[in-house]
Amino acid sequence: MLINDWQPIQEYINGIVDLLKSETPTNMGDLRNSMNAVVTSSSDGPQIQISMSYYGKFVDEGVNGVQVNWGSPYSFTSKRPPASAFESYTSNLSEQFAIAASVYKNGIQPRDFIQPVIDEKLQGLSDMILNSIWDNFFNERNKKEITIKIW
Repeated sequence: MLINDWQPIQEYINGIVDLLKSETPTNMGDLRNSMNAVVTSSSDGPQIQISMSYYGKFVDEGVNGVQVNWGSPYSFTSKRPPASAFESYTSNLSEQFAIAASVYKNGIQPRDFIQPVIDEKLQGLSDMILNSIWDNFFNERNKKEITIKIW
């Protein structure tokens, strides 16, 4: 099948990415801008890839601090976040260090914005893929002449 055969799926996936972007915390513009989706074709059907900056998983699932446990699979241990990670919040170096110390101590509260969107849109995606496969099958079948012999 041609990649163009999957255009409705690409549009649906783009809608999922748009919804993910709208659910991303407002102060995470870089994360929001990093989100992307691509649908390609293979012999097994459409291959769907949704990508975002690596730290999206930490924003989504949170990070346990050394004093506060958010139930996240990720935790700060002996390494503190670098103060430079907070340059976009403030240009004041002492404030950057204070934020880094607070994040190390308290962790990052989970935002849980990825899984609810995927869960909401998964059934629609399944229907979209099945309909595309079915439509492509009938379009190919209709291009060929079928002859039935009766003895």
